Amino acid sequence: VPRVAHVTDPPGMLDLKGIRFDRLGYRADLGQVTLAGLNLWSARLFDVNLKGARFESCLLGLSRFESVYLRDVVFVDCDLYGTDFERCHLHGLRLQGTSLKFCTFTGCEIDVAAFAGGLLEERKGRWALARDIYRALRLNLNAAGDERGSSWAIYRESVMQRRHLRSQGRWAAWLFSLLVDLLWGYGQRPSRLFFFSLLFIAASAVIYFVTGIRLGDRCVDGPALSSWARHFGECLYFSFVTFTTVGYGDIVPCSGASRAMAAAEAFSGVFIMSLFVTANVRKLEGR
Repeated sequence: VPRVAHVTDPPGMLDLKGIRFDRLGYRADLGQVTLAGLNLWSARLFDVNLKGARFESCLLGLSRFESVYLRDVVFVDCDLYGTDFERCHLHGLRLQGTSLKFCTFTGCEIDVAAFAGGLLEERKGRWALARDIYRALRLNLNAAGDERGSSWAIYRESVMQRRHLRSQGRWAAWLFSLLVDLLWGYGQRPSRLFFFSLLFIAASAVIYFVTGIRLGDRCVDGPALSSWARHFGECLYFSFVTFTTVGYGDIVPCSGASRAMAAAEAFSGVFIMSLFVTANVRKLEGR
């Protein structure tokens, strides 16, 4: 296969539909080539070196790239509808105005940094399509054992699903999804649980400070405290042991409001800590 410097057809699109680079007996070298204005619909490329290649305004729909070296390849305004990438090297891939609608990835080496700027489908508000693309990336990254990349893809897939719910006017499901994201990032951001727990403990301490807690044989609340800082520290301590369900019993709620808050905080603490354990176990298992 000769090395091509530039292929273009200014009057129209050069039709190479169904072209095959398959079982040539050696690796075709098209590295650094620039291909512009080509119809490569249903093309099949097997064991081809396309390192640093540039595709401009090409139709590549329903094509199959198998064992193709695509490092640092640039796709500009191309149509990759339903393209199948199998065992391809995709590090350094750059997409400019290019759709990955219905693309599949199997056994590929993928650098998620290529998608840091988002997908074309996102910019056009096609949330369901973007969700499906991230799902395809997730399946490939998960099969490849790329834990960090898989976690990133799961999160992006969930965000696209939430935006899709909003576009459909399913506000209850959208709100629930938003809360799950804020709480622990769909299970992919367990650190959010830690900071949420600290905020919840501090807010509960303020409520105990106002509604009252029992210290020994006396019940005190905010207006009756002689030392606000010291007793707020005691409320903070009580909030912490309640949240973690330790409950030493040295400090107890002394009003209906503080008892209700203590019950709610204990329940929330059990729930949040179980989420924290679940998220970290899933990460350790590489799911």
